[in-house]
Amino acid sequence: MKASRRFRFLTLLSLGLIAVALSAGIASAQNVYEGSFTLPFQAQWGQMVLPPGEYSFTLDKAVVDGLVKIRNQERYVGMIFASGISNQKTTAKSQLIAVGGEGLYQIRALRLSALGVQFEYKIPEAKVRLMAQGPQLIRHVLIAEVGR
Repeated sequence: MKASRRFRFLTLLSLGLIAVALSAGIASAQNVYEGSFTLPFQAQWGQMVLPPGEYSFTLDKAVVDGLVKIRNQERYVGMIFASGISNQKTTAKSQLIAVGGEGLYQIRALRLSALGVQFEYKIPEAKVRLMAQGPQLIRHVLIAEVGR
């Protein structure tokens, strides 16, 4: 009887320790950057089309395969991986860089000055050809760093 109780106690204790260890591992998987921006125009970012509005985003790691997850005020909108990355030791503010014209904008880069990196994003070839037909505008959208 005592051996059965002791076994049950040790089993529950072991399960509790495993749960604590797993939750600590999950908690340590934090994002390296969180930010927000207000987009004053419609823009395509990868496969996502973002209408004008307020957005927040997270970045899981500051390397080329870092995943950016984007939310508007109501829901999760999508996610995107960069096609390239460069180290940008600069005093320039964090920003999205969009290129285009006549209402057709493409997010070309995400500059995060606090991390010293700039993520580059591919523009679909059909959009590049269409944009080449007219004057190209570059728009900068400032990013507010969240929680730092």
